[in-house]
Amino acid sequence: MPRVPRMVACLCLAACVVPAGRAAALEPDEVAVVANAQSEESVALARLYLKVRNIPADRLVLVHTTKSYHVSRDKYNTQIAEPLRTVLRERGLADDIRAVCLMWHVPVRVGKANLPRVHAAKAIYAKEAEKARYRLAIAAELLDEVGRKFPEPKTDGIEPLGDLFPGARTTPDPLPELGKLLGKLQRTLQAKHATITKIADPAKQKIAWRQYLAVLKEVQGVRGVLLHIKKHDPPIDLKRRPLLDRLKAAGETLREVKASKLSGETAKTLSDALGEVGGAATAGANAHRQTQQLKRFSWADASVDSELALLWWGDYEPAGARPNLLHWRHAAKAAGKDVPRTLMTARIDGPTPEIARRLINDAVAAEKSGLTGTFYLDAGCERSKKYDGHLKKLAGFVRRRVDGERINVHLDTAKPVLKPDSAPNAALYVGWYSLRKYVSAFTWRQGAVGWHIASFEAKHLRDPDSNEWCVKMLQNGVAATLGAVDEPYLHGFPMPQEFFGLLLTGRYTLAECYWRTVPMTSWRMTLIGDPLYTPFAGRGLLRESDLPDGLAPAD
Repeated sequence: MPRVPRMVACLCLAACVVPAGRAAALEPDEVAVVANAQSEESVALARLYLKVRNIPADRLVLVHTTKSYHVSRDKYNTQIAEPLRTVLRERGLADDIRAVCLMWHVPVRVGKANLPRVHAAKAIYAKEAEKARYRLAIAAELLDEVGRKFPEPKTDGIEPLGDLFPGARTTPDPLPELGKLLGKLQRTLQAKHATITKIADPAKQKIAWRQYLAVLKEVQGVRGVLLHIKKHDPPIDLKRRPLLDRLKAAGETLREVKASKLSGETAKTLSDALGEVGGAATAGANAHRQTQQLKRFSWADASVDSELALLWWGDYEPAGARPNLLHWRHAAKAAGKDVPRTLMTARIDGPTPEIARRLINDAVAAEKSGLTGTFYLDAGCERSKKYDGHLKKLAGFVRRRVDGERINVHLDTAKPVLKPDSAPNAALYVGWYSLRKYVSAFTWRQGAVGWHIASFEAKHLRDPDSNEWCVKMLQNGVAATLGAVDEPYLHGFPMPQEFFGLLLTGRYTLAECYWRTVPMTSWRMTLIGDPLYTPFAGRGLLRESDLPDGLAPAD
């Protein structure tokens, strides 16, 4: 994901900034239940959920918003996020709530943000990238003359560049690609250095050195010049202190601008400072990279759930996927630091309100009886041999450590997916890749948890006629699933061996298993099911010591 400069000065309440790595064990009174006041079905479903899970009544938050699948970014902010923040603050629950459960008729997907500052920055970076290519193309032409022509310099230093190379220059049309320019310059700089050291005439050699260092500064900046004269000590009188002062000043500017919000002004300031430090090569490479990365801002839509995870993050840029600080690896890196609270989110939803209601009842029933059956893993896709390998390792891991009478493991490696009516007694499932084409392979056990790794499988979550996997799995009996409201890319999904590993311990709720393993927030994934559902509660099939170190939350 693009790393976007931003200020984190205003992070809502001080109470909402907590040390990373808080222990698990999600409790009912830590769940806020959000229903749409415009929908009687949504409110009734929420009240049922509160009753079944013994959630205190003041955890119910009613928002007034559209009942449709999609909500605009502005209405998401004014009708969902801000009202939820306000209610939690007014009720004194800001510290207590760790999870949010969204009900049927709360929108699923939030649209793109209007980010004029980002568009301005993208335009500046595109201009700076082209400017850097122009500068590097001129530098390549000038470098060819070093050691061959020796005009009397019109400056005592190495700036301005034109005073060391009299005469107008033309640049290639079209300009070469940045990578090709940098490659040519690197080779020519090395060759010219060797040429200069062999010039016998001291006067000509000094002229050549000054020309060479002038081009080097254009290409590699003040830092490049300082490193070069430190290593080679060229025979010219070039004062280092002014260069060191410039490098220090540019470094301070870089620190300031990186702590600021992205805008056209900060993009220009950053490019200028990088040009001073590292020359047109560094400024151009950064500008090109930022131009490409900022295209992701046109994708800055998300699931409502994933966006709400950042409810307490204040004035952040909704600019596409960002690291989930509840993920076990990110949490480990952030441990001990004060970071904004990230909420666990899930939704009780589906093609019909009746299905949504079943998710609640099936979760409670399965916890009482204990989930048993077959764990189906479908690893025959071969879109990624590495990912297929993960699924195969998961199958082997569960077979070795789990009682086969309670959870049997069936690994399918045939292409492309499981055959129709081939997966009876399904308790758990993960597989891929049949895009928007559910295969009726399964007879689902009550309380089954499963998901299919493919794009768009929750894009039409409320359409009973959709053939997407989330829709069909819910219609056919699963109690919990997850999917994407738009293209999430493979790295947007939890790693199956991590998610199911935690789930099989019986110690962690569905929400904890998902949020401990999903890599991104402000992205396109959604978890569908009772966030408090713990299918193996009191009947764990794995020990935490069976899992990778750090995966299970610290007590």
